[in-house]
Amino acid sequence: MLFAVCSVIIIFMILVFTHEFGHLFAAKFNNVNCPEFSVGMGPKLFSIKVNKTAYNFRLFPIGGYVRMAGDDETYYLVERDMYIVVKDEKILSIEENEVLNSSYVTIKSIDYIHRKITYSINDKICSLLLHEDAFVMLKSKKKIYISPYNSMLASKKPLQKSAILLAGPFANIAMALIILLSVNLIHGLPSSDAVIGTVNSDTSVLKPGDQIISVNDNRIENWNELRLILNFRSEKNQEIAIRRGEEYLNVQVEDSIMLSPMISRNIGNVLTATYQDTLHYSTILIKGLRDILTGEESLKNLSGPAGVMKQTYDITNTSTFHNLIIWASIMNLNVAIFNLLPIPALDGGRLLVIIIGVIRRKQIAPEKEGLIHLVGFTFMIGLTILATWNDLVKFFH
Repeated sequence: MLFAVCSVIIIFMILVFTHEFGHLFAAKFNNVNCPEFSVGMGPKLFSIKVNKTAYNFRLFPIGGYVRMAGDDETYYLVERDMYIVVKDEKILSIEENEVLNSSYVTIKSIDYIHRKITYSINDKICSLLLHEDAFVMLKSKKKIYISPYNSMLASKKPLQKSAILLAGPFANIAMALIILLSVNLIHGLPSSDAVIGTVNSDTSVLKPGDQIISVNDNRIENWNELRLILNFRSEKNQEIAIRRGEEYLNVQVEDSIMLSPMISRNIGNVLTATYQDTLHYSTILIKGLRDILTGEESLKNLSGPAGVMKQTYDITNTSTFHNLIIWASIMNLNVAIFNLLPIPALDGGRLLVIIIGVIRRKQIAPEKEGLIHLVGFTFMIGLTILATWNDLVKFFH
């Protein structure tokens, strides 16, 4: 049981870490400051700070995020009543709580390019530059430093923003490919040649390495043809022509036997099989979503994080480690595909907003974009609650 629970936690942590690290890597590659990288949700277990990024690991392994410079400041300050602290005629801090020597103002606009804030105080409109060490202090005592504009996500070109958004799902796809490629290389693939890999009987006249030429005068070109004739079990009194080394022999098989093919690790075959497996496993979520949208499947069958965790737990308890690894690759593909859906708050929804901005040659205002994603986030929360309810109903029935 302990192994199963640990497996669930590890797989989910790998899923989240892979996805968020993809975003983080692309963001840093494009010179976007990332104050926080978080794996998991809820209370913080521990944190490590490296190169201005705090790497946080939290209690519940059901999600994560990368906080990029500009996200919090842009979406939540404009038209809000805040307290500001001025130092050397520049705004040092913007506070949700009243602090010593602070002034109560309404934030009207933020010009990150010139680091200038316009605000109203006592019915007067004023503007001040931001201090180089300016920060926002939330009620939760969370301090958010206001980064230079050229290190904010908002300063980047549409192509750079798109690359950062796509990096998360692509990282999950890459992880799935690595898992499937490793499994296929380690375990090998059944060879298509009609060459015996194993025989279930030590007394059989057939030996591993024998190449099957014909069965009862039926010419055999590959393993599929042999499988169709024998169905992996030969009937009594089968006459089989084989090649053993340099010898050609005719043998009589009088007992029922089970044969399996040779295992191949040919890199070309392994790469082809990995590609085909990836396409096959990718269709699982796509087909499920299509069936729900077309009404072929009821929303009652929608499963959430709890259901997926239960499935992972069951696979760990009842199946092989090989199947658990395959399941981990399927989960990575599902996370990638789900995040690419054009739903606000998801990577696909954010990408759609960028594309719309390119088409209309004007990016959507950050405040409006924040509202769009808030609606999408609310929708996702509702969907998660419904899926979790479905999971609980299944558990107790």
